Amino acid sequence: LLTLLVDGGAAASVFALQNVGSAIATIYDAIARSIVKISELSSEFSERVKGLLGHMLVFAGKGANIAIKFTYSFIRWVFELVLSKLNQAVKAALKTTF
Repeated sequence: LLTLLVDGGAAASVFALQNVGSAIATIYDAIARSIVKISELSSEFSERVKGLLGHMLVFAGKGANIAIKFTYSFIRWVFELVLSKLNQAVKAALKTTF
């Protein structure tokens, strides 16, 4: 994800929002918007976005069917799935630890 943002020229704006102390939701919103813009730069970037989102969907336990056009709402939904899966993993780890 970081490599895609840097290569697409969007890393600076996302990091600026993070440094200002924006809410977490705002950071993910900014990243999702940046990924939409990056996917529209070229077919190479579009393929990279497709691969990234496909891997994120598989991690979240979903099929890797990817939409042809990457929209903000679709990318935000993928982020929500991944964050939910990570939250479940953390809760499971805490249960076994304590």
